[in-house]
Amino acid sequence: MECGQLFTSFDEFKNILKEYEKDKRQKFVIKGSRSIKIAEKILNRKLKEDLKYYEIQYICVHGGAVRRRGKGIRKTRTYKMNCPALIKLRATKTGDFLQIKQLVEKHENHEMSEVSVICIFFCILLYRTIASCKKNSDFTFSRRFESP
Repeated sequence: MECGQLFTSFDEFKNILKEYEKDKRQKFVIKGSRSIKIAEKILNRKLKEDLKYYEIQYICVHGGAVRRRGKGIRKTRTYKMNCPALIKLRATKTGDFLQIKQLVEKHENHEMSEVSVICIFFCILLYRTIASCKKNSDFTFSRRFESP
């Protein structure tokens, strides 16, 4: 993956990103995006539907600053460690391709081991599964404990 690289569709980019994550042993998540439909209204021109996004930014799962909201009474855990690694993509002026506009490959403040990547993938998968279950059913995650 390199700055300036072009992709004919968002799906093509996602496949290359998966390989990149495997090779680098790091996980990237979407920080922000603007869809094709929203951008077409603003730009008043048609863009290729396969792109899905006019612009999208991925950051390392360890990216971003920790925003503490509590009073520090309980110990908390977070993956955020101010890692600067990111990938920014934007549709080309013709609207036919997604292009990497910015690529920061340097990871900082965290390890890059296979074990940590597997743990992160598992946690993200578990979070999405729980969120999906909560959204799609009346299933609750509480249990009643009765004395024997």
